[in-house]
Amino acid sequence: DGIRDYKVTGVQTCALPIFIGMQMARAGKKIILTQPKWESRVKEEFNVKGRAPNPALNELMSDDETKEPIKDQKKFMSLNSLLMYGATRTYPELLPVVGKLATKYNKATEDDMKKAIRVAEYVNACYGHQHVLAPKSLKLIAQADASYATHSDAKSQTGGIVGFEAEDGNCCNIAF
Repeated sequence: DGIRDYKVTGVQTCALPIFIGMQMARAGKKIILTQPKWESRVKEEFNVKGRAPNPALNELMSDDETKEPIKDQKKFMSLNSLLMYGATRTYPELLPVVGKLATKYNKATEDDMKKAIRVAEYVNACYGHQHVLAPKSLKLIAQADASYATHSDAKSQTGGIVGFEAEDGNCCNIAF
């Protein structure tokens, strides 16, 4: 089945200050994740000045393709892809919003760009956000998948997941 158990040593004293763009800190049985460089990049690259109290309004799900097509498709895709990166690490509340906006890559409108900017304004408002993982125990579970040419449409794939399993069975996961 390809699954192996590995014994990891030195984790109690080992500091992982930066991992896949996240800064990590340990405080007792809590692990605190932040992404200040990513937050700054969102703000600076897209000149975000506003602050939004939430990532989306009710209009997120409305698709009016009769609205004006977007002028800069590449900018829209770049912003949403950057937001997606943060959403999969320390801002899971962004996933539904950026996932919906990703469906608009081929037919984005100026209205869709406004929705993406609103998400960036939410990130700006939450600058310094800490994602705290605080299970009852810190049993680390890590899985990685690396395969090559398993399907004609996917020449190579890599990915993995790191999780912390609590004694009550709940998990906190980070995909990469």
